[in-house]
Amino acid sequence: MPRIPQVKVSEFVTASEKYVKEQLSRADVGKDGRLSQVDSARLPKDLQDNLTNFKSAKEIRGAVSAKSFSEAFVKYVAAVAKRADRDGDGYLTAKESKGLPKDLRDNYWNYYRATQAKGIDTADLAQVTQAGRAALADHVKNVLFNTAEPEGQSFRDECLDGRTTGERATKVKAEMLAEAAQWAPGGIGAEAWEKYEGNDWQRQGEVTYAGRFWGLYTEVRFKPNQRPEVYVEID
Repeated sequence: MPRIPQVKVSEFVTASEKYVKEQLSRADVGKDGRLSQVDSARLPKDLQDNLTNFKSAKEIRGAVSAKSFSEAFVKYVAAVAKRADRDGDGYLTAKESKGLPKDLRDNYWNYYRATQAKGIDTADLAQVTQAGRAALADHVKNVLFNTAEPEGQSFRDECLDGRTTGERATKVKAEMLAEAAQWAPGGIGAEAWEKYEGNDWQRQGEVTYAGRFWGLYTEVRFKPNQRPEVYVEID
């Protein structure tokens, strides 16, 4: 089951700054630093709504300074993305993205699709490591400790039984997130994550790393053109 998408807030802000500058430069055909109505129509749709709201807030009726809009847009993205990151972990999940203003939700999803929805190059260990850590952390937050998620019910029943609410919400979760942040393919002995490659037509191109996560048998599966999946067995 594919995990919930998420993006790193700092990277989203940096990419947004680069994106808006590039698109404004392309739209400003006259290269005068101002966007006319005709120039504005050349912007991607996910920036047109931001420009419309910017002009409305500033009560601008005619052409707008490209620099002023660019600077305001970047500040806007940084401020609202930080507020939307409700748990303060530096990432915006799909659920948290609903807290973004309507004119930034399309920017969020376009950024996600452009940077993460293409799958992982399983030959690149750096990519695998980063994606695997993110997938494990996402599984901990959005499945194992999410009472609305049935998939994590057996974990909550078997592994958290007898623990206080405080222990569940802080100690255990913190331990698991810390372990997720250190995950890496390979390893030696008890820390080893063995690699299995799909060799039949149904699993062609699929790579799975199997090992122990918080003492539980766990698989991190990489499928072509998809984000990694996590399976945790309660034994």
